[in-house]
Amino acid sequence: MKRFFLCFFASLLLCFFLVVGVAFASEYDDAKNLIQSGQVEAGAQMLARMISAKPTPEALLLLGKSLDRLQDLFSERAEKTCYWAKGGGGSPACMQSEASRLNATYGAGSFKFVTDIAYIPYTGTHYQEVVSKFPKSSQAAEAEFHLLLKNLVGHPDVVLPKVKDYLNRHSSGEMNRKALLLWARVNEDVWYIHRDWSWVLYNERVSPEDLIVRAEPYRQEALKTFEKIMNKYSGTFEGDAAKREYNLLKGTQNDGETYSILADTVGGSPDKWGSTIPKPALSATQRGVGEPGWKPGATAPAQAPAAAPAPSKQAAPAVPAPAEQPSGEEKKGSPKRWQ
Repeated sequence: MKRFFLCFFASLLLCFFLVVGVAFASEYDDAKNLIQSGQVEAGAQMLARMISAKPTPEALLLLGKSLDRLQDLFSERAEKTCYWAKGGGGSPACMQSEASRLNATYGAGSFKFVTDIAYIPYTGTHYQEVVSKFPKSSQAAEAEFHLLLKNLVGHPDVVLPKVKDYLNRHSSGEMNRKALLLWARVNEDVWYIHRDWSWVLYNERVSPEDLIVRAEPYRQEALKTFEKIMNKYSGTFEGDAAKREYNLLKGTQNDGETYSILADTVGGSPDKWGSTIPKPALSATQRGVGEPGWKPGATAPAQAPAAAPAPSKQAAPAVPAPAEQPSGEEKKGSPKRWQ
């Protein structure tokens, strides 16, 4: 009899976990369908509620990618609230408050307000959770790549080894293709910054011509890598992107986007990495599902601009030039954008 009750109790537990698992999978599918239909914010909010109860690598990764897609919308919405809406006040404290409101929905530390560029980027906390809690999952390599994209600000001697390390640990498959594309793009960034920004002109010891000469090896490395990708991975997203960017760089042009090095870069837009997350259907004047003032199809009333305009997103922090560059008085007007 005792054995019977033990077996019966075990069967009940098994049924319970099966039901919970099916319900969770159904909720995940519902959130994924919302996102794919363009209701990215509603789907992200559903995922945030799910992972607060039971985090899984699939849900964490999808939420991270969705918040990457939403960060421009959230920043623009906060800017409108704080700098343009009546009573917004035009203060950084208002933007910080908007970041805190987002963190209350999506988890502590998910967003931060960067004062220098008046922007509220997604920090990648959910990618970090995949890497730290589910390192053996099939989602870990992709989550780590998205984290890498968020940590590419700084001197090339610091940034390039990060990309090389990821490449060495992911030597095949889709993430290898993306890492190769990133390697090419970072080298292209360094070439562009050397050639067009001229931030190391000290007492005329380094001429613009010298900068071009110093930049060329990075351009050649980018060209070589683009060519490798487009030949080896023809027909893939990365192969097609490499072909376009190879042709541009061959003519000493780029795709108009900076992926790394500079303080206001965020690894490139999701579209540049083949994101399957659609652009959100909501505009910056609309609130997300369940937020104060939200109702289907409604938009916020137009407001007159407040007295204090938003600071430019392109503002660059005052950062000293790399230590290995010549010392002396910097030429006036040279941007200091190394982090």
